[in-house]
Amino acid sequence: MAATNYTYSIATDTANAAVHARSLDDAIRASAIVTALDGLTTGGDVLTVSMKDALSGGDETLLDGLISAHTGVVSVPAVAPVTAHGVPLVQTTWREGSATDFISFNWCDKTTWFSDAGTVTDEGLTDSGDGLTWNSAQTNWIDITHGKIPQEHRYAAAYSVVIKADAVVMTESPPGTTDEDFQINYATGDVTFNTTQAGKTVEATYRYAQTSSFYVTPDAEKTLRLTAVEVQFSDDIDLTTSVRFDIEGYVHAFMPGATVDDATPNYTTSFPTGFRIPLGSPRIYNTMMDFIAEAQRSYPAIPALGGASWRGLSKPLYVMRWPYQEDATRDLVADKGMRIKISLGSDIAYGGTAAIATLYAVSTDT
Repeated sequence: MAATNYTYSIATDTANAAVHARSLDDAIRASAIVTALDGLTTGGDVLTVSMKDALSGGDETLLDGLISAHTGVVSVPAVAPVTAHGVPLVQTTWREGSATDFISFNWCDKTTWFSDAGTVTDEGLTDSGDGLTWNSAQTNWIDITHGKIPQEHRYAAAYSVVIKADAVVMTESPPGTTDEDFQINYATGDVTFNTTQAGKTVEATYRYAQTSSFYVTPDAEKTLRLTAVEVQFSDDIDLTTSVRFDIEGYVHAFMPGATVDDATPNYTTSFPTGFRIPLGSPRIYNTMMDFIAEAQRSYPAIPALGGASWRGLSKPLYVMRWPYQEDATRDLVADKGMRIKISLGSDIAYGGTAAIATLYAVSTDT
């Protein structure tokens, strides 16, 4: 083994016409060059690299590359900061994505079941006989302007009711008043005017409840990940049916062998475009004990408060948080048609005042 020197011009062979001996020494020793480094010297424009033996052709090429890439700048290894006692210091940062939440409709009130709502445009209402109350062919008009669900303003514009008398748009009275032209009984689909409309043509444009299904769906090109789930029950809740949570996705994304057949699908090997299938087993809550047994925590009852108007909480409310998100470890990906579907057995409403689910999530780019 004979020490061998390799000489370079600092001005022309390095990246910035400069050498920092300690940094270059570290780089050579950390490289894949097999032969050990003996040392570095500089004199004028000459850089001498002394190796403990002659380099192979491949190792000499590696050395030439290290010299040409050397910037002459001090390389400082990344060192995690620690306390005086050696405990690593960490820094929290904002989580990626945007926080969002999904608030279901009230399982006790069909007039809030907006997800699969049907649409009626300019239906001619029937005079009950007094010119004041007019009847519709549909019940359970969607009502999300009277405080029946939290954050209803998110949806109000899409589900507003339009009432016309002889083509003139009339104005609904504010909640709890008769200050304007009419009031609506959303459950029965009846419109009651403050002055007679006898002999006129009264028309209504509205949405009406069809199913109890509520959907948690990511926006286009987004992915949703649940972070927490809560259910809020009024103290007069009457469980008349079960609640079912399903994760669904496009059949073409999860059954590659399935074919698309919009004309005559057999729903075994062929399906219409956009058809969704269940992904895994559903979570079903049949009894109050089902909710309680799985809850991570519950909170003391929130008393009735806020006044007796529609703005107040009329009944004490119980809040439970439970680990459904631990079962939904799969992200909901928009382009795979993934969503959570929450539904009531046979679309039967709960009895009582209020039962609402809130699902908290983070939305990120897919």
